[in-house]
Amino acid sequence: MIAIVGLGNPGAKYHKTRHNIGFRIVDTFVERRCGRARVQTTPAFLMVKTEYNGQPVAVIKPQLYMNRSGEALKKVPLNFRGGDEMFVVFDDAALEVGALRIRASGSAGGQKGMKNIIDVFQTNDIPRLRVGIGKNTDMPLEDYVLRPFDRAQAALLPEIEDRAVDAICCFLDHGLEAAMQQFNRKPGAPQSGDNGG
Repeated sequence: MIAIVGLGNPGAKYHKTRHNIGFRIVDTFVERRCGRARVQTTPAFLMVKTEYNGQPVAVIKPQLYMNRSGEALKKVPLNFRGGDEMFVVFDDAALEVGALRIRASGSAGGQKGMKNIIDVFQTNDIPRLRVGIGKNTDMPLEDYVLRPFDRAQAALLPEIEDRAVDAICCFLDHGLEAAMQQFNRKPGAPQSGDNGG
């Protein structure tokens, strides 16, 4: 089974923060693209077992706070060291707001939730979708990610969420390579093969 994992912090006070864009995107994926769902809630994780285009999918939100995302996922009753696969969705301050980057593997890039997942599962080979939240050089990163998007950024969120959900669907429908080719570019940039006319 493929698990779509959104990273964030639990609790209403974090809901609108930049750090919780992963939670928001996987919620939108379930609401708009999935069929009947069965929800499992534990202190460590919230998991929705559902289906997308006829294939079973688990959508997971770790509940032990961002820095312990890997510890939470270890408690999920799926075999991530065996046949089950995870695709992790999280915020990235190194990318401009709304930029998407899909990778098959690599370091956490300073994102502490992803770092904990890599540490716990002892592998960098975890497919992921990084969602740009930008940064503010006048503010410590720890403060920036825990604040809501400003008004201009918030106006872009519906489009960002739509594109991120499309990227998840492309990954599920066509695989990682196809999703990387289609979404690892700036919004509005021509796709490979486009002639611009």
